[in-house]
Amino acid sequence: MNDESLLVALDIIKIVTNEKNTLWRDVKIFMKRKTHCNISGEVKLFTYSEITYNFNYQLEKITESIVSEGIIDNKALTNDVERDRFFRQLKPKLEIVRYITKGIHNCTVKMGSSWTAFDCDYINQGHCCLTFMGKHSIFPSIVKSQIEAINSIVRYRVSQLEKEAMEDLSQEKIIPSLLKMKEISVRIYSFKDEINKRIDELLSAYKRKHKDSSNTPTLALSLEKDETGLGEKIVAEHSIFRGYTIALFNQKTQAHGIDYVLQHIGIKGDAIDKTKLSKRYAEFLSTYQKIIKENLIRNDNNLATIANNVKIHTPSIEQKSNNIKWDTNIRDKIPTIMAYIFALWTLQNAQFYHDAKGVRDQKDYLIQPHPAQVIAIFLTLAVTCCVLALLGFDVSCASYSEYLSARDFKNFESLFNILGVIDHIHYDTFNKLCERAIPRVTRAKILLIDEVDVFFNKEFYGSCYSPAATVRHGSITKLIDFIWQNRSTKLKLKDVKRSDEYKECCNALKEWDLLLNEAIKDMLNDVKKFESHGYQVSNDKIGYNEQDNICYNVRYGYKTLFAYYHEYANKRISIESFKNNIFLSFKIGNFSYAEVPKNFSCIMGMSGTLETLSEPEQKVIEKDYNIFKHTYMPSLFGKNNLVFVEQQDILIVDENDYFIILKKEIDDRLVGKTLGTNRAVLVFFETKKQLMEFYESSNFLPIKSNAIVMTEETFLQEKESLIKRATTSGQVGLFTKEFGRGTDFVCRDQIVSANGGPHVIQAFLSEELSEEMQIKGRTARQAGYGSYSLILCDKLLERFLITPKDIEKARSSGNFYPMLNEKRNMYFKTQYAESQKFVEKVKEEHKLANDLIAMLKNNRISEVKKKLCEQNRGAAEETSSRTVVLMDATGSMSHLLQKAKNTVSIMFERITDILKESGYSSNIFEMQFVVYRNYNAPEDKILQVSPWESKPDNLRSFMEGVVAEYGWGNEAIEVGLTHVNRECAKDEVSQVILIGDAPANTKKDVTEKRKDCSLRTSDLAPEVLQKRKMSFPQTYFIGRTEDGDDYWRNTELFASPTYYEDELLLLKQRSIPVHAFFVDARARQNFEEIARITGGRCKDLDINSVKGADLLTNLISEEVLRNTGGSKGDALVDAYRIKFSKSYT
Repeated sequence: MNDESLLVALDIIKIVTNEKNTLWRDVKIFMKRKTHCNISGEVKLFTYSEITYNFNYQLEKITESIVSEGIIDNKALTNDVERDRFFRQLKPKLEIVRYITKGIHNCTVKMGSSWTAFDCDYINQGHCCLTFMGKHSIFPSIVKSQIEAINSIVRYRVSQLEKEAMEDLSQEKIIPSLLKMKEISVRIYSFKDEINKRIDELLSAYKRKHKDSSNTPTLALSLEKDETGLGEKIVAEHSIFRGYTIALFNQKTQAHGIDYVLQHIGIKGDAIDKTKLSKRYAEFLSTYQKIIKENLIRNDNNLATIANNVKIHTPSIEQKSNNIKWDTNIRDKIPTIMAYIFALWTLQNAQFYHDAKGVRDQKDYLIQPHPAQVIAIFLTLAVTCCVLALLGFDVSCASYSEYLSARDFKNFESLFNILGVIDHIHYDTFNKLCERAIPRVTRAKILLIDEVDVFFNKEFYGSCYSPAATVRHGSITKLIDFIWQNRSTKLKLKDVKRSDEYKECCNALKEWDLLLNEAIKDMLNDVKKFESHGYQVSNDKIGYNEQDNICYNVRYGYKTLFAYYHEYANKRISIESFKNNIFLSFKIGNFSYAEVPKNFSCIMGMSGTLETLSEPEQKVIEKDYNIFKHTYMPSLFGKNNLVFVEQQDILIVDENDYFIILKKEIDDRLVGKTLGTNRAVLVFFETKKQLMEFYESSNFLPIKSNAIVMTEETFLQEKESLIKRATTSGQVGLFTKEFGRGTDFVCRDQIVSANGGPHVIQAFLSEELSEEMQIKGRTARQAGYGSYSLILCDKLLERFLITPKDIEKARSSGNFYPMLNEKRNMYFKTQYAESQKFVEKVKEEHKLANDLIAMLKNNRISEVKKKLCEQNRGAAEETSSRTVVLMDATGSMSHLLQKAKNTVSIMFERITDILKESGYSSNIFEMQFVVYRNYNAPEDKILQVSPWESKPDNLRSFMEGVVAEYGWGNEAIEVGLTHVNRECAKDEVSQVILIGDAPANTKKDVTEKRKDCSLRTSDLAPEVLQKRKMSFPQTYFIGRTEDGDDYWRNTELFASPTYYEDELLLLKQRSIPVHAFFVDARARQNFEEIARITGGRCKDLDINSVKGADLLTNLISEEVLRNTGGSKGDALVDAYRIKFSKSYT
């Protein structure tokens, strides 16, 4: 903040306070005693939160006095002197209130009789801003009055439209009102439910007046003529038109009947007898139609009778996991059972048929199964669940999405209930599936997986579900308080055990004191180190940066607990949040996602991208899960109309030109075929960071105000509104890749449909073809039209080991796609191989976790205690070795990061084995993982640091959030070495293991890269600016141009440039060796220098080879053992090599 800005701030403070006010007094005291910036020690400095609270309080008093007293009060009526004084004092008050509320939309301005889309967006933005200001108690009086004003004008406008329609209730009158009301509900989404209810009431009034059943379809047809798509939205979303939309769906899909299905069906595994299949379908259809014909009357008793008939036709079977009965007799009954279930489903929803009495093709108003759904069964998973549950199985239907899982169960809950199978059908996410797999059930279990390809991606297959038991009690809180209050006294376990708090806790926990002792060991260790692990305070919670998001469901042992204590003491966490996070936590075990399906007697599933599963995934499905039969069903809607020409629709662009070309692609694709028309463009990014970089760029600025942005953080209500708007004419939407799967971007805009449909741009290369296919599928949906293009930044392709030479060769061939697909598949194959090694490794952990559950079930409490103590072994009170593993995390090092993540558990396991066998305590060593990048990365990515850990799980969690990115020639090893020296100031560091493929930046590199990077001070988050007491960026650089070095000078850790040579000398003085392992020959000379200066060792590491994971495991394990053993370190290494020689060679 410069002098001019400071004076402005002080003037504002003087206006909103008076001589007696504490805020102004405190500032005056500070100013008097700050002479020459030599602030006296007796001066009390005030926190930002205290100042803003006082400021807000004074501002509230001003606004309340203005509102309550009015412009003219009694003093103003006294005489000219008082009037002059009153208005002189009032003017600055009004000015400051006007200044502060300047950014808030003044939505109380009288709107015209016809609201445009811009008007609605204007109101919506204002209402959203005010709502969140109110949520955080910012100017509550002003906010409250503004919100009330917006509520009034919106409701008045809707009432006007409703009144205009109700006067006549003819199509000519009602349609314009409905369209305008719908636009308000879509764009001002806070009023969505309220306005949709009013639309329903208006439509019901129309239906009551026009009792002829044909009037509703006629109204629907008229609404669908609306070019904007709002009419189609009304038809699709309001229950009065449900029968009409069912009929429309049936008419679209029934054109592709049983002959079409049998002609296009595909198979892998057993051959299909299409004649027999046709006969089975005819058998089903005959029974189904007979049931419908006999029961198509309004009578709930009929439904109960049909449900009973289903059970009569179903054999009563007791299916056991070791004795499954599935013979010809059962298979022959399947068509009949399905006919009854589908008929029951149809008749449960027959009200739309009855409401359409007198309408031509009334039968189309019945919900009916398509031949493809009957043939495959799995296209309607609910019916599959019913069939299997009736035949004696316990059925779990697993999905990647909690929202989709809950929605699907609710849609079919009445069917499950009437058939009496609801207790044997479970709709779960993959996490819940792990929990459900723990208890034993008497029935044989069958697993149905929705979207099989998602289960086999790296978020699930190759990962674990690790539940923990949390224990809360008043005595526990007192004990933790005791440890926190005595954190500076170097408490030991023996000291804690002498305390009254410990004794009270032991009495409460009743004979679980051994497990309590292990928790205390961890707390005593973590209370000393919690400040050094990088956490964020946001939304009244402690969170951790995980790629581009803040993750709140991760806990780093008791470090997270003490972070809550610390932030609560600093008034950054509420007392409610603080209390909710005080508990002891005990790990139950690791349940492998890959192993959970094996608890089921049979596994079945479905996916829209089954054919795109990679070769490794196909092998796992067949080898590990014995799934050999694949059925490929044709689309219910016939041919796909997506336009994607590989030779023309892929661009690979230089990093410096990427945003320019991406913006041009948007502009070009936005133009419709017909002159003067626009399509819609949907752009999908891999991460939120990449999306926001483009959104905030100068290239996107011309269309930024009208664009929509969706990330995983977007609230549900806003998501629904934005999805509806995404495919309207002229709309540009930016989305993270999560919305490339399962999000239904329905195009109802006739202008867009007539001009080729929505265009999808994918701004990254998917690791898996199945993800790419899903993103393509966001357009050209349900027989509609659409197009797709792939616009890639060359720098982001480094992690696939795609070189400039590869790109130029593909460019010369005229087609990038074969090269991209080959490299993508090779990358995925390597990564997947590492995941499979981890899957093999955690099999034993999975077994141990299941054994623990079995012990609990059988009440073997002493064994449970022993296992839990082993599982939750506390940290050692003294450590003899602390190793920093410093890794290059730039684009070319993706395989290193994956292998480090997957092998960390093996490292710890092997090290502890050797230490135990050699007579050492097994937990006397700690590791910290640190990754570095370069100066083109923002400050939170140039260096990422894990907590110090004596257990592997948290290090693996840390590596989960690390992505290979931001390379720039020589890399910023110096920032990693600087971090090590900072750590030395807090506690001893024993050694550093450095792994990378590029030399350290030279002094010239550091100077030039800090200056030439594209980052600017404006890229720093506002909370960072506030934290560092900085003004807004535009106040800094008057008369000169800002460069990248200004960004770095305003960061907390990297304000001053550092150089690897200087950091190495400090490490040498501290006798800390750096063992340097180079992945590429270009780093050899520099890494040899680093090792030589510090007394470390240097060697090559072929991390990208088949043996790369083993080499990495042995390298780190040996160095830790060598250091831990001191003079006997080499003997420990020899013992390691003898025991693990197979993986060493």
